[in-house]
Amino acid sequence: MKHYTEEEMLNEWKIRNHYMPMRRDCVVERSDGVDLDALLLRQIETAYARLLREAPVDCLPVEDVADECATTVNDDLSVVIMLPERAARFVEVRLKGWSRAVTQMTPADSALARLQENRFLHGGPACPVCVEGVRSVIAYTAPTADVRLDCVLAVARPADGGYALDESAWHVLLDYAKNADE
Repeated sequence: MKHYTEEEMLNEWKIRNHYMPMRRDCVVERSDGVDLDALLLRQIETAYARLLREAPVDCLPVEDVADECATTVNDDLSVVIMLPERAARFVEVRLKGWSRAVTQMTPADSALARLQENRFLHGGPACPVCVEGVRSVIAYTAPTADVRLDCVLAVARPADGGYALDESAWHVLLDYAKNADE
């Protein structure tokens, strides 16, 4: 996994998109020109956010963000787990007392998600179920009202605000930027 600062990412982006090397043998002064760096940084941010949401997990930064997640316990002992701002999606969820972690988040419109509404059929500590929400999951069910997150692995931006990705993800990142312009 390669880590980039904003400046390093911008330089790498320019090289990979053939903006560099720039000519240094002439000087041009304009006051009405486009701020190329700002434009490219916006492209980078848009493409990187999509990469974190959609690309294969094995080429993205994955962290345990359990300490940063907000939780709410519902009356039926289901738990709403909210991702921190820097995280894009869940990879694995495990609560204390569960016999195993959930690695496949259940889509909200699936039959398994609808079964969670029935207290006799919903998941439990032996066979937990996590239903996807918007930047959240509903975990069924906590063994007690005292909920403690054991592990929440998520695809997340580095805490320093930079960029992290495997070298193999560059072609996907550049493709996302190219398709956004069309």
